[in-house]
Amino acid sequence: MLNPVTNITSSQNTITVSLSGELDAAQYDLFCGAVTEAYNRNPADVVLDFKDVMFIDSTIMGGVIKLYKLLSSDGRKLKIINASPRIKKMFEICNITTILEIE
Repeated sequence: MLNPVTNITSSQNTITVSLSGELDAAQYDLFCGAVTEAYNRNPADVVLDFKDVMFIDSTIMGGVIKLYKLLSSDGRKLKIINASPRIKKMFEICNITTILEIE
């Protein structure tokens, strides 16, 4: 199983997590675990870079919501960048764009 997290960079105010491939239930633990671990080491806003993501399923969308709740409870923000039109549409259909910034 490939790790969907290809890179994590941290600054004082932002953690950027680069993702790739097809994200589904098999990658859920790797995805959420890596982001949560980076956040616990350096509580900051999180940017998920979907540039190289081809597909996500509802499990990963649930993971994004879980991360959003964790960050927002600490007054932090979660943002998604470089999502393909198809992935943006999935977030829109699920009404997630009302709580997250998606570019």
